[in-house]
Amino acid sequence: MLGVGYGAQHHMLIRQIPAWTASPPVPGRMSRPMNAPASATAAAAMAARPAEEEPLTAARHALQTSILDLHGSAGSLTAYLAAMRLIDSTPTLLAAYLRSVHDHDDEIIEVLARREGVDPVADRRPRVLAAVIGALVFLANKDWQASDTESPEDLAAAFDAYVDAVIPALAGHWT
Repeated sequence: MLGVGYGAQHHMLIRQIPAWTASPPVPGRMSRPMNAPASATAAAAMAARPAEEEPLTAARHALQTSILDLHGSAGSLTAYLAAMRLIDSTPTLLAAYLRSVHDHDDEIIEVLARREGVDPVADRRPRVLAAVIGALVFLANKDWQASDTESPEDLAAAFDAYVDAVIPALAGHWT
């Protein structure tokens, strides 16, 4: 039971969240094909990056490519932005979205560990970077939603700006 104020549209969206957690729904449909979840798309893009790229660089380029590929059409982009605004404004949807994102963390962790030749259980770095990537995507999405533009390049630029801030935010004093 979703509670008072939550109709069939909200219930349908909650059921569809796992299918498109990081990419927009296709116009006229609420979900992407179940055989291509967003986490698998992001993980595949990261796995395809050149081996000589450092993990954060590979993640940056994979996410930028995914953003530009998955958000290519204006209708798709508009639907994605509307869905993300609805998710952000509805506690039940936000909880389902965050649960779905969390449920797929292992795919990114496995790719990062495999790329770097480390054990994903014994080495914490893949888990740390996966968590950082998730936070950066969240922050970039928030900035993009609040902006006056809806281009995929703007979303990619917001993500890129947050990636650029990671090392300075973690190392040394800020002043």
